[in-house]
Amino acid sequence: NLEMRLLATLGAEGALVLMPPCPASIFETGDLGKEFSVALKIDGREKVLGSNQLVAMPLAGGQLELRMLGGEETREALRPPEPSTWRWQHQALVIPSDGDLIYQVLGSASASEGSGMSAFLALPADAREVKVVGEDLAAQKLRRGGDRSLGLTIDWKTRGLLEREVAITYQLPRRPLDRTWKLQAPAAPGDNSTLTRFIVVGSPELSYAADGLGGPFPPKGLPSIFADDLAGTSCYQIEAATSAELAISPVPVVATAEATVSEAFWNSKLEPDGAMLVEGTMTLEHRGMHGVILEIPSGLTLLSCDVGGQPVSAVNLGDSKIEINLPAVAQKSRVSYSFTGRTTAIDPVSGTLELSLPKTPLFVLTLNWKIELPTGYQAETSGNLVRLAEASDAPSRLTLRKNLCRDERPAANIFYQRSNLKN
Repeated sequence: NLEMRLLATLGAEGALVLMPPCPASIFETGDLGKEFSVALKIDGREKVLGSNQLVAMPLAGGQLELRMLGGEETREALRPPEPSTWRWQHQALVIPSDGDLIYQVLGSASASEGSGMSAFLALPADAREVKVVGEDLAAQKLRRGGDRSLGLTIDWKTRGLLEREVAITYQLPRRPLDRTWKLQAPAAPGDNSTLTRFIVVGSPELSYAADGLGGPFPPKGLPSIFADDLAGTSCYQIEAATSAELAISPVPVVATAEATVSEAFWNSKLEPDGAMLVEGTMTLEHRGMHGVILEIPSGLTLLSCDVGGQPVSAVNLGDSKIEINLPAVAQKSRVSYSFTGRTTAIDPVSGTLELSLPKTPLFVLTLNWKIELPTGYQAETSGNLVRLAEASDAPSRLTLRKNLCRDERPAANIFYQRSNLKN
């Protein structure tokens, strides 16, 4: 045990003691009489002790400041705090988020009497994650009433300051189908003089409406404490007492394509008896999982398909339609198909063919199609594709292209004849 006695002198500047960590330590005053007291400051918080009082020291030790108070200072320090009636003005930033409305309230309080050491505010009953920050704060306490009311008591350290400012943050639940938000700010008990400016952050998916609502406004001129959360976003303002109702409407949006085909390559190979093999590869850019639908022409049957080289099974949607599901984790996928079928047999001399490819409702930037007739034939084509002249093409091969198409079936009308025919 270690006991240390300090003899204080009135009028001295005081003493500074560095306390070491200790499992149990107390500070105790002796008989100071009625006119004297000791001001004890521990880690920045001051407490005034009269005669024969004691206070426990922090276990971790710390800095202890002592000062002897005379008669007038003692009477003022030990006088019980007198309640103050506060008039509040709030600036409340309201931030819509997933499932919540996040409130950041900058409250300014003024009083004309009392000690200015405590204030009580009624918070919304559903408020959660409540935090209070501000200068000279001594303590804050939340209290839940039997009727689910939620009260906040704020205590300050210094007596006599009748202008206070605090920042209070909390969250209120936001239900996804609500078309009205009740904006709620802290309220002083029995007080109808509180004024609140609600500052609601704009959302590109929502429109706001209310009597007296102004905006959208740029965030200039608002308290700097709100600047980081606004980050240049426009906001709407409405002034009320401690609550206001805001009508919410979803903003109609134009749907954009979930997937597009950047390239499509098809190859159709025909045999003299009309047997046909059609192979195609499509490169798709997509957001998340997407189903690729193909409408297959009459006479073709799916032989195989794969996504990124991995075989997959197609879903039969009926009416000659199949669907392939793309992986959700990819943003670009390559889908390959093989079809077999039969058309009319190739005439030994000349004839015509009508060929078409599977149709997709997706937007296609570029589609290339090669048609290979049996060797010894030459052909011309018409239809909704453009023929390309490629030096490597044999007379029996057609190279066709179509750009910028959607929900359109590529088709070609082909006239062919033997290459060695003489006039």
